[in-house]
Amino acid sequence: MSDPRPGLRLSGAPYALVLLLGVLMAGALWKTGRIPWNGDQAVVSLMAQDVLAGERPVFMNGIEYAGTFEVYWTSVFFQVLGETRLANRAGLAVLLLLTLLVVVRMTDIGFGSRAALGAAVVVGLGPPFLFYKALSSVCVYGPLLLFMAATLAALVLFESEARKGGRVLPALLLLGVASGLGWWTHPLWIAVGPGALALLAFPHVRRALSPGRVALLGLAFLAGSFPWWLRNVFVTKFASLRTEEGSAAGAMPLETLKALVSHGLPVMLGGRSLWKFEEAFPGAVIVSWLLFAGLLVYGLRLASRKGEPASPAGLVLVLTSLTVPLLSLAMKRTDYLGDDPRYLLALAITLPPLAGALLASPRAGWLPKGALALALVALWGKGFADAPDMRGEPWSRPPTPSDDAIAELSQRGITALYGNYHTAYKTTFLSKGKIVGTPLYPISHFTKHLSITRRPWDAGTVRNRAMELPAQVGFLLERDDALAFREFLAFWAVPHREEPLGIQSLFREVDPEAVRAVATCSCIPLGLPRGSAAVLSAEGPAELALGVPVPYRVTVTNPSRRPFDEGVRVAWRLVGPAGGWGQEGTHVPLGAPLLPGETRTLEVPVVPAAEGPAKLVFDAVEENITWFWMRGSPPVERPVRVGPPPHPPKPAL
Repeated sequence: MSDPRPGLRLSGAPYALVLLLGVLMAGALWKTGRIPWNGDQAVVSLMAQDVLAGERPVFMNGIEYAGTFEVYWTSVFFQVLGETRLANRAGLAVLLLLTLLVVVRMTDIGFGSRAALGAAVVVGLGPPFLFYKALSSVCVYGPLLLFMAATLAALVLFESEARKGGRVLPALLLLGVASGLGWWTHPLWIAVGPGALALLAFPHVRRALSPGRVALLGLAFLAGSFPWWLRNVFVTKFASLRTEEGSAAGAMPLETLKALVSHGLPVMLGGRSLWKFEEAFPGAVIVSWLLFAGLLVYGLRLASRKGEPASPAGLVLVLTSLTVPLLSLAMKRTDYLGDDPRYLLALAITLPPLAGALLASPRAGWLPKGALALALVALWGKGFADAPDMRGEPWSRPPTPSDDAIAELSQRGITALYGNYHTAYKTTFLSKGKIVGTPLYPISHFTKHLSITRRPWDAGTVRNRAMELPAQVGFLLERDDALAFREFLAFWAVPHREEPLGIQSLFREVDPEAVRAVATCSCIPLGLPRGSAAVLSAEGPAELALGVPVPYRVTVTNPSRRPFDEGVRVAWRLVGPAGGWGQEGTHVPLGAPLLPGETRTLEVPVVPAAEGPAKLVFDAVEENITWFWMRGSPPVERPVRVGPPPHPPKPAL
C-alpha cells in the first residue's frame, strides 16, 4: 500500500535506523553482560565445528524438531572470524539484524514508509525478551524469528503485488522457501497458517493463484524444507511429528491459561520481569494486556476498511498474533510459570508493524498515540533496566568456566570433566577439545534429563577416560551438585582433593573406583547417612503359594538430603536356605519423588517361583547402579514358606 501521505517518502531511513538501533542494543547488552553465552551456545558452536569437519546434522543433537540452519550459519562465521565466541555472537547478531530489516520491510509494504519508521523504533528497542532470546537462540529462535518474519513479509508482498496487478512470482518463491525453512526450523512456524489462509478471502489473491503458481509455491516449500524431509522420510520415519515439543497438550488446564494471562504475555511484552520474576511496575501486567489488545483491535480496523487504505496486512498480523498464544497453549511443553515464554516470541515481529502503523496514522488522535508511546517506553525501558549483569552472582552459569579456569584445569592435568550442562560444553569448546566435558546428573535426574545431552560421543569419551585414566578426570560442580558429590564422597570415605575454582568447586584426584562408579551412570550416586534405613517395614503373610501374587505393604523413607526420583525403586528378593536359590522380583516405582525425611507406603506384589522355606528381602535399589544394602542401608527381611500352588477346584458333577 502506498504511503497515506502523498509526497512524503522516507526512502532508506527506516532501514538505516533499525540497523543502527539493533547494533547499538546488541552491543550494549553484550558489553554489560545482559546476554549469556552458556552451554546452549557452546553446543551450537561445537556442532558448527562438526560441520567444518564434514558432519551434516539436520536437527540439533538429541532432538528431532530443531533444524540446524543456525549451526551451518555459525560455521560460515567460524570460517571467516575463527572458531570463537565472538564469531558465534556475530552470527546471532546478523540473524537478528536481518529479522529487524524484514519486519521493517513488511511494515513498509503493508502500511507505508512512515509506519516503517515507527516500527523501526519499536522493534529496534524491544521488547527485551526479543533481544534476550534472539541473541542466545539455542539453535532455534534466531532462525525461527527470521523465517517467520520472511514468511509474513512474503504474504504481505504477494497480496500487494496481486492487488496492483504486479509481479507476484518473486513473492511466491520467497514465500515458499521461507515457509520451508521455517517448517524445518521449528513447529511453531505454523502459527503463520491462519493469516495466510485469510488472504484467500480476497478475490484478487485468489485470481493470482493459478495452478502453475501454486505448483511453484509447493516446489519452493519443498526446497526450503528439504533437510526435514530427508531426515524424516529416510531416517527416522517422521520422528519430528512424534516429539514432545510438537505434541498436543490434550485438555488445556485452567492453570495454563491463567499462567498465560499472568506471566506469559506480560513477560513477552515487558510487563513482568524475565529476570526478577515480578511485575515491572504497579499495573504493568494490565498495561501489557492493554497494549496487546489495543494493537490487535487497531490491526482489525486497518483490515476492515472498505476501499483504500484498507490493508489485508493488518488481518494477517492480527490472526498470527492470536494464533501464537493459542498454539502455545495447545503444545505439551508450554510452561509460562517458568517466566520464559519462548513460544510467544513471534509476537515480537507481529506487533511492531501494527504499532508503527498506529504511530504513523494521520487518522489516529494524539491520545492513542501518546498512550502507545508511553506504554512502550515504560515496558521496554523497565525491562532492560531489570536485566542483570549475568557475569556474576546469582547468574553463575554463563561465566563459569572462564578462560582462566580452563587454563587452570589444563595445568592440573585434567583432560576429561564432569559438570552441569553449561560447564561441560563450555569447557569442551573453550579448551578447543583439549578437555572434553559432559553433563553429570544427580540421581534425582537420572532418567529424566540424561536425554538432553547434546553430544553423546563426548559422554562416551569422558566415560572411557574415567575407566582408563581416572586421575585425569575432574568434577567441576557448584551448589546442590557440589553438596551431593561431597555427600557421596563422605559416605564412602573416598580420597580426593577439593579446591575452589571461581565460584565452583573442583574435585580431582578422586579415588579411581569412585570415578568409575560415577562414569557407569553419568550421575552422582546417592550417599546415605551410615546405618540409616530406606526400607522401614514390610507387612504381609508368611505363607505363600507358588505362582500366586501376594501384595505386601512396604514402608519406605528417604534418609538422605536429596529427593528419591525415578532412579530409586523398591524391590524384593527371595533367597533360599543357605543361599541355595534366589529370585529377584519387580522393581516398583515410588510414584512421585520422595523428599528428604518423607515416608511413604507402597503395595509391592510378590510372586514366588520356587517352593520351600526362604527369606523374603525388601530393599531399595538405585537403578543401574546398586542396591541400598550395598551402601549400608539395612534391608527388611521376613522368613516365609512357599507352598505348592493351590489345586484347581474339581468340576461339579
